[in-house]
Amino acid sequence: MKGKNKKEPKITKEKKKREKKHFFRLFVKEMKRVKWPSAHVSFKSFGQSLIFSLIFMVVFLGVTVIAAIIWNQVGVGI
Repeated sequence: MKGKNKKEPKITKEKKKREKKHFFRLFVKEMKRVKWPSAHVSFKSFGQSLIFSLIFMVVFLGVTVIAAIIWNQVGVGI
């Protein structure tokens, strides 16, 4: 018999409420399980990100200034 349908378990409103109720507890429990980096590693990563952003900003500014100078020499003007 190919067409046999298996019954799926019904999810009641009470079960959905319970899942929502326990969501925050489970979330906090999961956050406690995470191995967070030390303050030293966090500050080092922050410093690297800051330095990279500053270097990228300077390069982008330089390219923009050079492009503006070239456009003004050609006579396009902004």
